Amino acid sequence: MRVREKVFTALLMMLSLIVVARPVFAQDENWNWRDGIPKYEEAKVKIVEDGPTLLFSDSPEMVKASGIMYQDRVLGDVRLFFHHVNDTDSLKKIAVIFRNVDKYPAKIEVGRKGISEPDFDYLRAGKEVQKQYFAEHKTENHILLKNSSLEVLTGNGISVMPGQLVTGMLDFSCDKLTEVTVIMLSPEMELSTALKKSKILPPDEGTVLRGTFPLANRLVTLKQSYKPDEDKIIGIVLADNVLDPYARGIDATTGKETINYGNYGVVYDFSYKIKGDPRTNIRFNPWGGWFAGAGAVIKDGREIMTMLPAESTAFGKKGTETIIITSAKGYSDGRIIFSPPGASNLPIRFFFETVKN
Repeated sequence: MRVREKVFTALLMMLSLIVVARPVFAQDENWNWRDGIPKYEEAKVKIVEDGPTLLFSDSPEMVKASGIMYQDRVLGDVRLFFHHVNDTDSLKKIAVIFRNVDKYPAKIEVGRKGISEPDFDYLRAGKEVQKQYFAEHKTENHILLKNSSLEVLTGNGISVMPGQLVTGMLDFSCDKLTEVTVIMLSPEMELSTALKKSKILPPDEGTVLRGTFPLANRLVTLKQSYKPDEDKIIGIVLADNVLDPYARGIDATTGKETINYGNYGVVYDFSYKIKGDPRTNIRFNPWGGWFAGAGAVIKDGREIMTMLPAESTAFGKKGTETIIITSAKGYSDGRIIFSPPGASNLPIRFFFETVKN
C-alpha cells in the first residue's frame, strides 16, 4: 500500500455525505485494469481558485425537526449546494428562499441548476443533480422588491417523506444584498410564516458540513504535456486535502470557521495537453469509494456530457475501479469538468495511459 493511501485511510471513511440506500452498482470487472491500479508517476498540476461564493448546506444532514439548516446574506455571483434528509416521522417540505434585504429592487438571475426528486437512493439523487447541472440550461430572471421573497426550487418547496433526501446545486447572481435560507417546515405552513418563526438548527456534532466559502471553482492545469511515446502512466489526485486542500470558510449562523470536507459544490475544470502519436486513454478513478456523478468532456471544440459511470448508478466499491472517460490520438488538448456529487466519496484520480495495440 502506498504511503499516501495509508494517510488517507481514515479520511476516506468519513468523506461520504450520506449512507447509500440500495443503489444499482456497476460490474467491477468491466472497468478495472486487470491487475488493479498499476504503478504510475504522480503528475504535477497547477490549481487556481476562482469563481463564485459557495453556500454549503449539509448540517444537520439528517434533519430531525423543522427549522433553518443554513442562512446567509450574499451579493454577486453565488453557488448553492444543499443536501438534507427528512429524519422525522412525518411528511415535511424542504425549501430554498431568496429574500431581498436591500431597500432597492433586486435582480436575481439563476443559471445552471440541478435539483433532485425526493429519493431513498442517495447516490442516485446526487447523480441526478450533476446530470441536470451539466446539461444545457436556460437562464431565469426575477425581480424582488424590498423584503419580498422567492422560493427557487419549485415556487413552494419540495415535499419529502421520512427518510428521503433532497439535494441540489444551483448558480445565481444578485445585484442587491439577498438573504438565502435553506429550511425544512411542515407542509401546511406558509413559507413566509416559517421564515419569520423558524430558528437556526444546530449543526451536526463533530464535522460541520455547512458554511460560506469564497471561490467555488478550481482551475486545474497539467503542468507538463502527457507524452504517450514515453509509455508511462501518470496520475492526478484531486480533493484529497493534501495536494488539493479542502475549502475553508465561515459558518454564517455561528461565526465559526468551517471546512468543506470533500469540496462539495466546488466545480473542477481540468485542462490537459497530449503530445505524441499513440492513442491515450484518460481514466477516472473514485479512490475514496462509491461514486455516482456526471461531468463534461470538452474536446475538439465540442462539449459532451459524460456519466460517472454510464452503465449503472455508481461504482468504486474497492477504490481501484476505473472507467475510460475519453481517448485521444496524436497532438491534442482538452478539458474535463466535474463536481463532487452529494453522497459520493472523495478523493478521485485521473490517469493517462498509452494504448498498446
